[in-house]
Amino acid sequence: MEKQELYSLLGIGTTEKESVCVTIYTDQQGSRLEYACHFIFTHVLKCRFEITTNKAVYEKAPFKINYSYESFHDQLQILPSGLLIEKELSSPDSHFKETDGIPVLFSSPIASATSCLLGFDIFSAVFFCISRLEEWQNPERDEHGRFEAKHSCLFSAGILNRPIADEWILLLKQRLLTSFNHLSFPETKFKYISTIDVDNLFAYRHKGFFRTIGGLVKDAVSGRFAQLKERISVLSGARPDPFDVYETLGQWAREGNYSLFYFFLYSNASKYDRTVKPGNKAFQKVLKKIGASAFYGLHPSYNTFVNDGLFKQELKDWQRMSGQNVRISRQHYLRFDIRTTPQQLMEQGIWADFSMGFATQTGFRAGTSHPFHYFNFNTNQPEELLLVPFAFMDGYYFVYNNYPAQELFNHVNELALNVQQVNGLLIGVTHERSFSNAVYKGFASIYKKLGIELRKLT
Repeated sequence: MEKQELYSLLGIGTTEKESVCVTIYTDQQGSRLEYACHFIFTHVLKCRFEITTNKAVYEKAPFKINYSYESFHDQLQILPSGLLIEKELSSPDSHFKETDGIPVLFSSPIASATSCLLGFDIFSAVFFCISRLEEWQNPERDEHGRFEAKHSCLFSAGILNRPIADEWILLLKQRLLTSFNHLSFPETKFKYISTIDVDNLFAYRHKGFFRTIGGLVKDAVSGRFAQLKERISVLSGARPDPFDVYETLGQWAREGNYSLFYFFLYSNASKYDRTVKPGNKAFQKVLKKIGASAFYGLHPSYNTFVNDGLFKQELKDWQRMSGQNVRISRQHYLRFDIRTTPQQLMEQGIWADFSMGFATQTGFRAGTSHPFHYFNFNTNQPEELLLVPFAFMDGYYFVYNNYPAQELFNHVNELALNVQQVNGLLIGVTHERSFSNAVYKGFASIYKKLGIELRKLT
């Protein structure tokens, strides 16, 4: 996979030279403002932008925003909160207020806001969300070393299921279009991508002699006779393995016209890593089944989170087995720490990480449905690594809650409508085991139906 192909699939295109250019005047330019503007204008609005401290350049520009407390004739102004000129980690006010019926951060002082394009500092608000400043600041983690949803200001405000940063950008777009008659932006559309975490390549097959015998004995001793019967039928070749859904998923993706990404666990070295033994030819057979119908990357095992050498070895082994360079990944158990994991991934040549979401909640961890570049507060600079957010994971519905498959369908449709309203990207996470009725009853048919329904939103 080429980087440009990946970016195109994720809706990150290059802006055309002919596209409009929005000029932003500031009296204190810096990397944080550049980072926020690159996301807002290049990634989301698909247009060019320039930041200038030159008043003459600003005044001659056809489409412009004054991001300062200075006054200009016929200006569209956004009042800076001060966050983007800081050089250190800070603790800004992350309480939401309402502007035009939308919850916002960094609300502007009412007395000064009469000439404002917006009633809040959108550049600081977007920066706060996508830089993951709150994750850098908050040291609390769960037993797996993860930042929890309950510590998110979006969760506390009750808006985690809204791509709120995308809503802010849409509001900015509407205000600019109203203010400038000849301004236009490229058309964007809702898009859906399905991602599959393959934690266990097969339920029963290719487990080796001792694991197979152990499974048979455990089923018999535990009285799981239906599972014992199924295990024997699969091992004898009388029926397919319940986790062998790879060809079927490819067919459903073609019918729904959505992209499909797989992330394969390639370790069975701990109680959290239980897949087929690495090196087994079964992996190559599955990759052959997938063929060109999907894209795949690595699902680094549980302990790679604290072991750089282990991650490097798994990556090397997977690349040797698959015959391809690995450029995308998602952390197993979502063991992702904004302060350390990105550096580990970048050192091994990863272009994009798909861990940006919560296991115990649905919604938009960074307030956006769009991918964004990692911001490194150690250097106060953005990095090339792309962080790709997902909105829902199957485990939320049947592991952390007891929701039937139909309720998942209804809930994901609500999330999809929120994303469609901002022409965003909806990414879901499922696991190979969820397609087995014994694990999640009715999920397979709902998943297929969901892909067809979401196509109608594009």
